[in-house]
Amino acid sequence: MKNSIIKICSESIHPGESVTLAMPLPQLFSCAPLYMPIKVIHGKKSGPTLLIIAAMHGNELNGTQIINRLLNSPSLKKLAGTLIAIPVLNVQGLMNRARTLPGGISLDTCFPGNENGTNSARLAHLFNTEIFSKADYCIDLQTGALNCSNFPQLFINFKDEKAKLLANAFNAPVVLDTVATEGSLRSLAEEKNIHYIKYEAGEAMRFDEETIKIGLQGILNTMRYLEMLPEKQLKSNKSRKSFFTDQYVWIHSEASGVSYSKVELG
Repeated sequence: MKNSIIKICSESIHPGESVTLAMPLPQLFSCAPLYMPIKVIHGKKSGPTLLIIAAMHGNELNGTQIINRLLNSPSLKKLAGTLIAIPVLNVQGLMNRARTLPGGISLDTCFPGNENGTNSARLAHLFNTEIFSKADYCIDLQTGALNCSNFPQLFINFKDEKAKLLANAFNAPVVLDTVATEGSLRSLAEEKNIHYIKYEAGEAMRFDEETIKIGLQGILNTMRYLEMLPEKQLKSNKSRKSFFTDQYVWIHSEASGVSYSKVELG
């Protein structure tokens, strides 16, 4: 079935079109203009709308590189449905090489936002109304904190059976069952019935080639599962299977010092 025209940020996008948009962001006191980069690939055939976002926290770079490579993938020429990709969600954070927005506020605590609220609340509201509300599925690409490299893992709600199927298709090494925190994008996704998975891998301010490759392949796997891309002709080697668990613990050092690990991640 042929796709229909969609409208994003007041722009009409026709089937078969690929467009790059720059969404004006709420102004700071300096009145300096800022824009959020948005790439939309609208397939000729109808299908679901997949939103992929990176740099929710401004110093997370792996996801931005994953999206850059995805957009250069020749597979997208056969796309069904719509792909909306945002390589940098927290533009101000990236400019300042900071995890948070100005004022130390984490963007992932501000949803659904407020049209007349603080700068961060207005940013969350703008993203919610103009972009997020149009998605059927969302993949959020994040990393660990500074000097903390995370093993590639997915965070989902095990009660969302569709999210579990998406996670299985993505095929990250570990899948964790976690509760959405109030004000997070994931909590908003649950309200809007948007199936949401978060891929967290590597560390802030660093490119990690292995986690980038796993993330890129995971997105392509997920898009094939959603029938947005045709199945591969060659049999995929799925020797690694995701480990699903609802039990996990973070272990922190009891003392300060320098750590040297003799065990690789995983």
